[in-house]
Amino acid sequence: FNLDGFRAHVETLLASGQAFRAFAPGMAGQLELLRSAAASLAFCLGWPATLLALTGVALAWRAREGALLGLLVPAVSYHLTFLAVILYCYDRFMLPGAVLGALFAARALQHGLARGGAWRVLAGAALALCVGLGLARAVALGLHLTHDGREHVEAWLTARARAGDVVGQAAPALFMPRLRAEGLSVAGPDVEELERAEARFLLVNPAWSRRVEAGSIERAFLDRLEHGQLPYRLALEHRWRPSFPLPFDPAELDRPGSRVVSNLARVNPLVRVYERLEAV
Repeated sequence: FNLDGFRAHVETLLASGQAFRAFAPGMAGQLELLRSAAASLAFCLGWPATLLALTGVALAWRAREGALLGLLVPAVSYHLTFLAVILYCYDRFMLPGAVLGALFAARALQHGLARGGAWRVLAGAALALCVGLGLARAVALGLHLTHDGREHVEAWLTARARAGDVVGQAAPALFMPRLRAEGLSVAGPDVEELERAEARFLLVNPAWSRRVEAGSIERAFLDRLEHGQLPYRLALEHRWRPSFPLPFDPAELDRPGSRVVSNLARVNPLVRVYERLEAV
């Protein structure tokens, strides 16, 4: 065992993860992290496969299947030596766990298929549900990507912006509509720059704005904007919404209280466009 290497591993994780840490050190923070990791794993697997995986663990435990239960060792080690050290968890961090979970889900399906009769029918239905829901979630995500509402905002701005106009962005450009009109100047997301620029249009991504630290100048600027204390009016608010229910909506990941942290939440965001009053 390379003790020096292990110490270096922990020190590297601690140093690189400071900016992203989401949970406080200590038992309470570790419990919240565990809940977040469990929710992220269930999100990756989908609820039918999650239930099957838990059933597979119980069956393997009852049958004392050491080889299969041994797969839990790297899962526990991964949590203790990685997630518990950095104290944050994205959904993609749980993909290795989802692979292991799929093996336990397969164990549950094998048990049902081997018993025959009604159990075989239930196992087949469970398998169909897992595959069907997985495909449906993928199609739903594809639709949100294809119809991302930022493209509508792009077209709206292109039709109204004039050469020489300044467009302010109250969030990093990665999370905002692209500015296709020629001759535009871009300001932000630095608040001082936004206030100096007196932009004709100001773009806001509310999901991003909710992440702004309370008490910061950015938070004060956004609060004044939302309460009509700045010389802007709301000109457009848009997000693509399907005309029929879908099994996955990226906005669900960005709701207050969500334990799953995922970059999928950035797909098809709500965008608000404010126009400066003196330019109306």
